[in-house]
Amino acid sequence: MKRACTKWFFLVFIIIVIAILAIIGTHIKKPDKTTTVYTNTETKGVSISKEKIIIEKLGVVHKDTLVISIKNNNNAKVVVDNIFAIIKDESGNFLKRINCLDSNIPINGGQETVSYVWNDDDENLADYSNIEFGFEINDSKSGLYPADLYICDNFEINVNNTGKQIAVTIQNNNSDSVLASINVVFYKDSKVVGFSSQITDEIEANEKGYVNLEYPYNENNGNKIRFDDYKVNFVKAKIQ
Repeated sequence: MKRACTKWFFLVFIIIVIAILAIIGTHIKKPDKTTTVYTNTETKGVSISKEKIIIEKLGVVHKDTLVISIKNNNNAKVVVDNIFAIIKDESGNFLKRINCLDSNIPINGGQETVSYVWNDDDENLADYSNIEFGFEINDSKSGLYPADLYICDNFEINVNNTGKQIAVTIQNNNSDSVLASINVVFYKDSKVVGFSSQITDEIEANEKGYVNLEYPYNENNGNKIRFDDYKVNFVKAKIQ
């Protein structure tokens, strides 16, 4: 009888210990290995990955204008600045550096926009196939050009192809007045055949701005270039 009681007491003790461990286990937070924290230049503590920003050549217009796409594969907004193209020969030897005329371009996470690099020399950029791109990220909180000055949210774009040009209306739904930059890329058989860009006059808060973007033309004879598609891009707005 005494031996049976001892066994029963031991069994009860084991059950109680197991129950206590189970209760404790439910209150221990296990690390979530599948969670990745993303942030942007507006959030403290974590920086954007430059490797997730991809710049690619779209085409060459008028020999001197290299049209490029800029894709932000981060999950947060970045302000891309000081974009440049490195031109190399077929052997990979450096020839020249050309700077982008746009600066401080805000791009939301997972989005892309279009800009251009302009060459002031009398040579055809289409002759060069070996082109690499570089850039910086503006994460400044102060100074002359803080990143917060450059925005791309809360705008409505209305596009009208008049048959002579592309007329664009920009509705500024922000609480600040801005200057906005707009461009259009023209395509023929999926190839770039034209490019035009404009900066608006100052657009007051909750007001509209207007720009006209010219059709592509042949710089040798001035004739219009045929196109079968086009895309208008809102590049950026700078708070005034």
